[in-house]
Amino acid sequence: MKIAVILGRIEEKDKRAAGELMEYLRFRGADATLYEPFCCGCEDEAPYKADLAFVLGGDGAIIHAAERAAAYGTPILGVNYGHLGYLAEMDRLDFLLIDRVLSGDYTVEERMMLKVTLEGETGYALNDLVVSKNGVAGVVETEVFCNDRSVGNYRCDGMIVATPTGSTAYSLSAGGSVVDPSLSCFCLTPVCAHSFTARPLIFSSNSVLRIKNTDRLSRSMLCALDGCRERILEAGRELTVEQSPYGARFVRLTDKGFYDTLRAKMMN
Repeated sequence: MKIAVILGRIEEKDKRAAGELMEYLRFRGADATLYEPFCCGCEDEAPYKADLAFVLGGDGAIIHAAERAAAYGTPILGVNYGHLGYLAEMDRLDFLLIDRVLSGDYTVEERMMLKVTLEGETGYALNDLVVSKNGVAGVVETEVFCNDRSVGNYRCDGMIVATPTGSTAYSLSAGGSVVDPSLSCFCLTPVCAHSFTARPLIFSSNSVLRIKNTDRLSRSMLCALDGCRERILEAGRELTVEQSPYGARFVRLTDKGFYDTLRAKMMN
């Protein structure tokens, strides 16, 4: 089995853990390669062409690795060396569970992603697209369309389009709904909307959403996919959001379900 070990940070304790994992994988006869440091701007595709990838880090590292690996169908196993570790399957290295991985005793859970197109460029996100102010002052003014029908005009501090996975991230903090990741849908969440009637909306994943910059002062907006890969949305221009043809694949080793994780990580 060809395994990639992706190190999300270069802190000493993380490097020690990566060294221990590499030593154990090689002892068990796995073809393992260590990649460090990992960041969302890395261009190297080699880690994602493995049969499986361990990611040591926080949710940010796991998210960016999973979305890059999706195009190759490579499963990701997250090991939490960050703060929350919401997407991690292990909170720390567990060699009994690693033995199960090496013997093929695991399942793979697939989660939908977003495909975002702006000015002819396409990007993908596991968590969310965020449209916000390009600068300090002012609000964003947008019109949202679903399958070419106008949903409405929004004046707010920002606009989030989240997947079910992303529904427990920034969208949740902005008042959006928590969505079971077994569903396929988009969550549209205005951030601090200047209206009593602007509420979060859920759209079918078969929908194509368009967000148009309708700013009356012709100001541009900033668009970010999973907190990075920022692009500018100029006044009068629009972007489209639809379901990605790729899904992020996560290794699952326990019978712990979504609501168990939600209760343990979010409600304590």
